[in-house]
Amino acid sequence: MNITENSYVAEWSHSQQQFHLHTIREMIEKNQQAYAANKATLYVPVGIFDTIQEANEFTRKAEKQKAS
Repeated sequence: MNITENSYVAEWSHSQQQFHLHTIREMIEKNQQAYAANKATLYVPVGIFDTIQEANEFTRKAEKQKAS
C-alpha cells in the first residue's frame, strides 16, 4: 500500500453507529476545521485503503461481523 492524500479512510462514528468514507485529504481538512472551531470530532479512523472499493468491502464485512 502506498498511502497518499487520495487514499481512502474508513471512519466509525459511535454516536451515529455508522461508517463514513473519505479520502485522507478530506478527513484531514475536516479535522483541521474542527480544530479551528474548537469542536470535537466524533469519527475514529479504523482503516486506510487504496481504493473506495476496498473501503466499502471493509465496511460491509465489519457490519456483517458486528451483526453476528
